[in-house]
Amino acid sequence: MTALKIGTQAERKVGIMTDSAGADRPVVTGIGVVAPTGIGTAEHWRATLDGRSGIGYIDRFDPASYPVRHAGRLRGFAAEDHLPGRLLVETDLWTQTGLVASHEALADAALDP
Repeated sequence: MTALKIGTQAERKVGIMTDSAGADRPVVTGIGVVAPTGIGTAEHWRATLDGRSGIGYIDRFDPASYPVRHAGRLRGFAAEDHLPGRLLVETDLWTQTGLVASHEALADAALDP
């Protein structure tokens, strides 16, 4: 593994780093989490440190006809708390969670979405 040069603050902000050979390398500058263990990095990390699982019994429908009875579920996720009304009707749950996680990552990286 090659060592990364730190670069200027402006370069770090947009995720540009170079290795010792001068090649550009992608870097993680922000993290966004929407998961069964929590919404936001702080909540997710706290659950991880506490050893709390996000997996539980499926209760949104009867899983009797399926071989699996447990799954991860986003409890407490309300898209309307994070997204404008227009996006609520134009997107499904998967898109909404992706948008919220992306927004969290941009905020964590101190970038203005």
